[in-house]
Amino acid sequence: MAPGLDGHYAAAFLGYSLLSLDAAYDDIDIRSVLNADGEAMLAEVAEQCTGEALIAHAFTRSETLTEDGRPLTEYLDEEPYASRVAEQKLGGRAPEVPTLVVHSVLDDIVPYAQGRQMAADWCARGATVRMTTSAVPSHVGGMLRAYPEAVSWIGDRFAGESAPDNCDGLR
Repeated sequence: MAPGLDGHYAAAFLGYSLLSLDAAYDDIDIRSVLNADGEAMLAEVAEQCTGEALIAHAFTRSETLTEDGRPLTEYLDEEPYASRVAEQKLGGRAPEVPTLVVHSVLDDIVPYAQGRQMAADWCARGATVRMTTSAVPSHVGGMLRAYPEAVSWIGDRFAGESAPDNCDGLR
């Protein structure tokens, strides 16, 4: 998702991801490629809630954050970053519990095709997946649309009802 977030109104999410990779892996030192602006952004994002971060870093281009002017997305295609990013790709491992995926075809942050492929990959690996598609604009709108469905779905699991899946339609 990094290329789509670079320069996007949700560019702060790229900052959250970089902080997470940096914290999770000893062999990643993302700060070594950053300039003073990049260091400042990561320090700010580390302390900001989503709304604050989105406002503060909207439309930030990552090439303005690196010492050599290359976008951070280029670094993610090189080692040691590339293999670590690949480990984080959703869909490679199936969830061991029933899973609900609700995704809007109008999601402006996570491409719908990516979410659908993840669900299909999980199904191919034997998971129980129920995917629902909506047409609500934006990532946040999609989340708001999904909320009642998710609450009902999880309530049914706690009530002991079997989890439905629609994997046949995702393959």
